Amino acid sequence: MLFRSWAFSTTTAYACEPEDLTLAPGGEGRSQLTVHGDHLWYDSLISPDAELRGQPIHGADADANGDITLDELAAVPLAPTGLDVGPYSDIHDLAAYVSLLTQTLGHIDGEGHCQVDLSAR
Repeated sequence: MLFRSWAFSTTTAYACEPEDLTLAPGGEGRSQLTVHGDHLWYDSLISPDAELRGQPIHGADADANGDITLDELAAVPLAPTGLDVGPYSDIHDLAAYVSLLTQTLGHIDGEGHCQVDLSAR
């Protein structure tokens, strides 16, 4: 499967806090921002226990050419997929769902979670 034509125009502000914020006066600290691409496969926009589910995206390849486009994702209604949109009832298709998931990719220091206000989209 190819996803080379995906591009999202979202604005995302992350609020990230390193696990250890203790610094000596005048000291320095380092953190690493990471991107978790696996979030694109999550089955929930809100659950901290979201699981990876690829079938809805793989099944969107309507012309079976191995290249899943955003237009193909947009043609898939979200209701039958069973994906959890939580309070985001305005998300009706798979493209909008994946677009919102792109805003959850940022992390700090590996697995450290960052807060994102998805309602400000």
